[in-house]
Amino acid sequence: MALRKLERREEAMEAAEMCLSLDPTYGLGWRAKGAILRDWGRHAEGLACYDEGLKFTPEDPLLWTNRARALTSLGRLTEVIPCYEAALRIWPKNALPLDWAATQNDLGNWWRVLTAGNRTHNLRQAIACYDAALSVPQTFTITSSGGGGGTSATFVRVDTTTQGNWRGTYGANGYNIAAETPSYSSFVQVLSSPAPAETWVWDSAPSDSRAPQRPSGIGRIASCWYTVSSFVHDLNFIDGLSHQVALYVLDWDASSRIERIDVLDAATGAVLDTRTVSGFTGGQYFVWTVRGHVIVRVSWISAVNAVGSGLFFD
Repeated sequence: MALRKLERREEAMEAAEMCLSLDPTYGLGWRAKGAILRDWGRHAEGLACYDEGLKFTPEDPLLWTNRARALTSLGRLTEVIPCYEAALRIWPKNALPLDWAATQNDLGNWWRVLTAGNRTHNLRQAIACYDAALSVPQTFTITSSGGGGGTSATFVRVDTTTQGNWRGTYGANGYNIAAETPSYSSFVQVLSSPAPAETWVWDSAPSDSRAPQRPSGIGRIASCWYTVSSFVHDLNFIDGLSHQVALYVLDWDASSRIERIDVLDAATGAVLDTRTVSGFTGGQYFVWTVRGHVIVRVSWISAVNAVGSGLFFD
């Protein structure tokens, strides 16, 4: 997906097809191929890719929402609503409330414009979807710890000075930098990191110290995961001990982004800590001490999107 965001779509297609040649049941590969075909305006072929992916990973909500968009482009409008309904059966409302709400809103829009059937019924369905979207809270209660067998998260600090020079300061026990190969220690099971999100590379060889150092130690990369709703890092620390986790966020292109970072108890959905982030063109690390199974959620508040550039374990 990084190649696609760099508009190197032919290379991205080659990568997707190589993945599928190795494992034709790889749902993400079918989703990636479908997205590239959509970029090329080949919506029927893209739809076929989404359908193929759904044979193997029907639990992927993005395959369902991408399928809805392909059907829209093909004018098969009566088939769109069941796709959004399928996605909503999958989205974890507690862990990804903004994604869930956005999909409810999309579904409501389709009920609102649907001309087939009873118009009053359709509008009532639309209102129910909008009400469901509005039911997602915009403020959260902060607690020091939650359930889930000793799961906890304690906020430590915001680091505004290290910038991209993380080597030797963060990541001694693992890291994940956007568009780079991650490395994790055995004490953490990374169930998704990040999901669902796209990857973007602003600059593959910057000299600016805000850009994270590459894990190889050679050069830097200005990159991010991004979303217009929310994405999560699902982290399960299995050794029963507390560990430091640091999330690096960088508003590289000075887009005046504002976003929120929540740390959740994965078992209960309880919010263990929440931080609102703004003014981070210089790069900021948000650091916690965590134990147990947590979800680190990054949510869009304003400007173009929400971003994250690196996750580090110590």
